[in-house]
Amino acid sequence: MQRLRERLAWRAAIAWGDTPSVQRHRAIADRIAETAGRRRWLLLGDSNAAAAAFGEACGAVPVVAAFDGATVETFLFADRGAGYASRCHPLVIVVALGANDAASGSEVFAKRLQRLRVRLRRWPVCFAAVPCGALAEVLPGLAHALNVPLITTGTYPSHDGKHVASEHRAAWARDIEAGVAGLVAFKADAQTLNTAIA
Repeated sequence: MQRLRERLAWRAAIAWGDTPSVQRHRAIADRIAETAGRRRWLLLGDSNAAAAAFGEACGAVPVVAAFDGATVETFLFADRGAGYASRCHPLVIVVALGANDAASGSEVFAKRLQRLRVRLRRWPVCFAAVPCGALAEVLPGLAHALNVPLITTGTYPSHDGKHVASEHRAAWARDIEAGVAGLVAFKADAQTLNTAIA
């Protein structure tokens, strides 16, 4: 069933002329395959994430599922976000979206983010603060309302109001990696504590 969904998503993307998205989808599938058997963390993101280079966090390698122009709806479409997660089995999923969602407004963004959280309920999920843009102030309240951890990042300069300036992308990526490492370590400590109590 999952493969059928993926094929339908690819066909829809091709029909819409979204060839770069199809190529990126295949690259993500390849990354999932090449990291099989390793601890992984999954990042669902937009062009900010696609342009950044992420490294290991607490021994877990990143699988970056990021697309130029991506919105929360990108990962709701054909259950794309849940599809990546089910094949990846991540320790944690980081949702780093919002730069392209401003056009739909904060209420629509909140509803879509809530739907995405529900679809990803089988995995630990956290949000990464939007580094710049109109929704930067909205996300902390949403994370609190949805009871989802928020990785806070620095405030980074932007040349266009949506994208982290290229000279600051590495620092933004390190902030996210540090947040993932903290969440993975916290999860491991909680599991150890639960085992000791049992």
